[in-house]
Amino acid sequence: MSLTVQALVAVTPILLAGVLLIAFRVAARVAMPLVYVAAVALAWGVWRVDFRHIAASTFQGLFITFDILFIIFGAILLLQTLEHSGAIAAIRSSFHGHPLELPRHQSGPAGAGGHHRVAVRIVHRRGLRVRHAGGGGRPAHGGTRIWPP
Repeated sequence: MSLTVQALVAVTPILLAGVLLIAFRVAARVAMPLVYVAAVALAWGVWRVDFRHIAASTFQGLFITFDILFIIFGAILLLQTLEHSGAIAAIRSSFHGHPLELPRHQSGPAGAGGHHRVAVRIVHRRGLRVRHAGGGGRPAHGGTRIWPP
Protein backbone atom coordinates (compact mmCIF):
# COMPACT_ATOMS: atom_id res chain seq x y z
CA MET A 1 0.00 0.00 0.00
CA SER A 2 1.44 3.36 -0.97
CA LEU A 3 2.05 6.18 1.47
CA THR A 4 -0.70 8.30 -0.11
CA VAL A 5 -3.31 5.58 0.36
CA GLN A 6 -2.18 5.06 3.96
CA ALA A 7 -2.55 8.79 4.62
CA LEU A 8 -6.05 8.82 3.12
CA VAL A 9 -7.06 5.80 5.20
CA ALA A 10 -5.63 7.44 8.35
CA VAL A 11 -7.54 10.69 7.77
CA THR A 12 -10.84 8.92 6.97
CA PRO A 13 -12.25 9.02 10.55
CA ILE A 14 -11.50 12.75 10.81
CA LEU A 15 -13.15 13.43 7.46
CA LEU A 16 -16.11 11.24 8.44
CA ALA A 17 -16.56 13.29 11.63
CA GLY A 18 -16.46 16.52 9.64
CA VAL A 19 -18.93 15.30 7.05
CA LEU A 20 -21.37 13.94 9.64
CA LEU A 21 -21.20 16.95 11.96
CA ILE A 22 -21.01 19.78 9.43
CA ALA A 23 -22.47 18.57 6.14
CA PHE A 24 -25.26 16.31 7.46
CA ARG A 25 -25.69 18.12 10.81
CA VAL A 26 -25.84 14.86 12.74
CA ALA A 27 -25.74 15.21 16.53
CA ALA A 28 -22.34 14.53 18.11
CA ARG A 29 -23.79 11.81 20.35
CA VAL A 30 -24.68 9.89 17.17
CA ALA A 31 -21.74 10.87 14.95
CA MET A 32 -18.87 10.21 17.36
CA PRO A 33 -19.72 6.53 18.05
CA LEU A 34 -19.94 6.01 14.28
CA VAL A 35 -16.53 7.62 13.84
CA TYR A 36 -15.14 5.43 16.63
CA VAL A 37 -16.48 2.28 14.97
CA ALA A 38 -14.98 3.39 11.66
CA ALA A 39 -11.59 4.04 13.30
CA VAL A 40 -11.64 0.64 15.01
CA ALA A 41 -12.63 -1.08 11.77
CA LEU A 42 -9.82 0.63 9.87
CA ALA A 43 -7.25 -0.15 12.57
CA TRP A 44 -8.26 -3.79 12.73
CA GLY A 45 -8.92 -4.32 9.02
CA VAL A 46 -6.28 -2.24 7.26
CA TRP A 47 -3.37 -2.17 9.70
CA ARG A 48 -4.14 -5.45 11.53
CA VAL A 49 -3.83 -3.88 14.97
CA ASP A 50 -4.32 -6.41 17.75
CA PHE A 51 -7.57 -6.20 19.70
CA ARG A 52 -5.66 -5.70 22.97
CA HIS A 53 -4.04 -2.55 21.55
CA ILE A 54 -7.40 -1.26 20.34
CA ALA A 55 -8.94 -1.85 23.77
CA ALA A 56 -5.96 -0.21 25.51
CA SER A 57 -6.22 2.83 23.22
CA THR A 58 -9.95 3.02 23.95
CA PHE A 59 -9.36 3.07 27.70
CA GLN A 60 -6.59 5.63 27.31
CA GLY A 61 -8.94 7.83 25.29
CA LEU A 62 -11.59 7.55 28.01
CA PHE A 63 -9.12 8.65 30.67
CA ILE A 64 -7.98 11.59 28.55
CA THR A 65 -11.64 12.53 28.02
CA PHE A 66 -12.27 12.50 31.77
CA ASP A 67 -9.19 14.66 32.35
CA ILE A 68 -10.39 17.22 29.83
CA LEU A 69 -13.92 17.21 31.30
CA PHE A 70 -12.42 17.72 34.77
CA ILE A 71 -10.55 20.80 33.54
CA ILE A 72 -13.61 22.20 31.75
CA PHE A 73 -15.94 21.69 34.72
CA GLY A 74 -13.32 23.19 37.06
CA ALA A 75 -13.13 26.27 34.86
CA ILE A 76 -16.93 26.57 34.80
CA LEU A 77 -17.04 26.20 38.59
CA LEU A 78 -14.40 28.90 38.97
CA LEU A 79 -16.29 31.24 36.66
CA GLN A 80 -19.55 30.71 38.52
CA THR A 81 -17.82 31.24 41.86
CA LEU A 82 -16.26 34.49 40.65
CA GLU A 83 -19.55 35.74 39.22
CA HIS A 84 -21.47 34.86 42.38
CA SER A 85 -18.92 36.43 44.71
CA GLY A 86 -18.75 39.69 42.74
CA ALA A 87 -15.14 39.34 41.64
CA ILE A 88 -16.05 39.60 37.96
CA ALA A 89 -17.87 42.88 38.65
CA ALA A 90 -14.82 44.15 40.54
CA ILE A 91 -12.49 43.27 37.68
CA ARG A 92 -14.78 44.85 35.08
CA SER A 93 -15.12 48.05 37.09
CA SER A 94 -11.35 48.30 37.50
CA PHE A 95 -10.94 48.13 33.70
CA HIS A 96 -13.34 51.03 33.21
CA GLY A 97 -11.54 53.23 35.71
CA HIS A 98 -14.40 53.88 38.10
CA PRO A 99 -14.73 52.58 41.65
CA LEU A 100 -16.58 49.40 42.36
CA GLU A 101 -20.24 49.86 43.13
CA LEU A 102 -21.61 46.77 44.81
CA PRO A 103 -25.03 46.34 46.42
CA ARG A 104 -25.14 46.99 50.16
CA HIS A 105 -25.59 43.33 51.04
CA GLN A 106 -22.43 42.38 49.17
CA SER A 107 -19.08 43.50 50.51
CA GLY A 108 -17.00 42.14 47.66
CA PRO A 109 -15.35 38.84 46.93
CA ALA A 110 -14.41 36.87 50.04
CA GLY A 111 -14.95 39.89 52.27
CA ALA A 112 -12.53 42.05 50.31
CA GLY A 113 -14.48 45.17 51.16
CA GLY A 114 -14.99 46.09 47.52
CA HIS A 115 -11.41 47.12 46.79
CA HIS A 116 -10.56 46.03 43.26
CA ARG A 117 -6.89 45.28 43.89
CA VAL A 118 -7.78 42.85 46.64
CA ALA A 119 -10.44 41.30 44.41
CA VAL A 120 -7.96 40.84 41.57
CA ARG A 121 -5.45 39.26 43.98
CA ILE A 122 -8.10 36.81 45.21
CA VAL A 123 -9.02 35.94 41.64
CA HIS A 124 -5.34 35.44 40.82
CA ARG A 125 -4.85 33.06 43.76
CA ARG A 126 -7.95 31.02 42.94
CA GLY A 127 -6.91 30.87 39.31
CA LEU A 128 -3.51 29.48 40.24
CA ARG A 129 -5.11 26.69 42.24
CA VAL A 130 -7.38 25.69 39.38
CA ARG A 131 -4.55 25.96 36.87
CA HIS A 132 -2.37 23.76 39.06
CA ALA A 133 -5.16 21.19 39.38
CA GLY A 134 -5.51 21.19 35.61
CA GLY A 135 -1.82 20.57 35.07
CA GLY A 136 -0.87 24.08 34.04
CA GLY A 137 2.80 23.54 34.84
CA ARG A 138 3.10 26.17 37.57
CA PRO A 139 2.87 25.24 41.25
CA ALA A 140 -0.11 26.38 43.23
CA HIS A 141 0.20 29.71 45.08
CA GLY A 142 2.73 31.08 42.65
CA GLY A 143 5.64 28.95 43.76
CA THR A 144 5.39 29.53 47.51
CA ARG A 145 5.76 26.69 49.97
CA ILE A 146 2.50 25.11 51.07
CA TRP A 147 3.89 23.37 54.15
CA PRO A 148 6.40 25.12 56.45
CA PRO A 149 9.81 23.41 56.85
